[in-house]
Amino acid sequence: MKKRVAIIGFGNDAKHYYNELRRSEHFELAAVFDGVKNSEICGRIPFYDNINDLLESVRIDALIVTDTHKYLNLIPKCLNFIKFIMLDPWLCKSGEIRELKYCFKSQNIGAYMAFIDRFNPIIASIKKELAKEKDIFSINIARGFSRGVNLQLEILQNIDVARFITGSEIIFSNKVSIQNDDKRSETDSLFQLKFKNQTLASIHNSKRFKAERFTIEFAANGGVYFGDMLGLKLNKYTLDGQQNLKVYGDVSPIKALLNEFYQACCGAKSDLSTLEDALKAQEVCE
Repeated sequence: MKKRVAIIGFGNDAKHYYNELRRSEHFELAAVFDGVKNSEICGRIPFYDNINDLLESVRIDALIVTDTHKYLNLIPKCLNFIKFIMLDPWLCKSGEIRELKYCFKSQNIGAYMAFIDRFNPIIASIKKELAKEKDIFSINIARGFSRGVNLQLEILQNIDVARFITGSEIIFSNKVSIQNDDKRSETDSLFQLKFKNQTLASIHNSKRFKAERFTIEFAANGGVYFGDMLGLKLNKYTLDGQQNLKVYGDVSPIKALLNEFYQACCGAKSDLSTLEDALKAQEVCE
């Protein structure tokens, strides 16, 4: 049976959810809320600019909240009407996440964070390869942008990916950054992490690249793996040379994310990031 879901907030990210949910075999998109009146954006899907009207008029099983920082204050109003919620990452402090965890737990609501990089086809392919390895020695993640982005949000995703792949907890972290000339924001951030299983990780994000790059490298017993997260290529290097590995890219990251959300809504185990995962990533950044 399909789960009825509503989208809260209709910014750029919401349109990716909207397009995928419209053709989903698992979800029925029941409504869209946004604080700005725009009846043209949703076609036949009921659109609301008043959250109370939506909650009183439409039966929903789950919420997907985009522009989370903008609509955070609306979440408490929704708790009596849903059983599951997925939040887009937003700039916050760890205290905010703890408060939300308490609210959701008290209402027995399954809450998840939409860290979509977990579902890049390269990560899925690497997980399959690393299942054959005994140990991972090191991880290097590099993300370069040729446009303005918020590095902290990107770093959160990268830290979550590193935790997801290692299956281990961070026991040490160190940050080095370079500021803009005006000292108001960072152009580069470098995080050094040590995990409980003795894996070392380096995560570098920069806004000064001339072309966008997103790469991930692992050193393990069987060799060194190098993945291009944008070009969707994965290679393995050993003493015998280079191997081109299969990339499992049949499903887009947004579709894979929603498939996992559906599994969670059905009470099954999923690979989604929980709020506890988000909290642990956030604590490293503070």
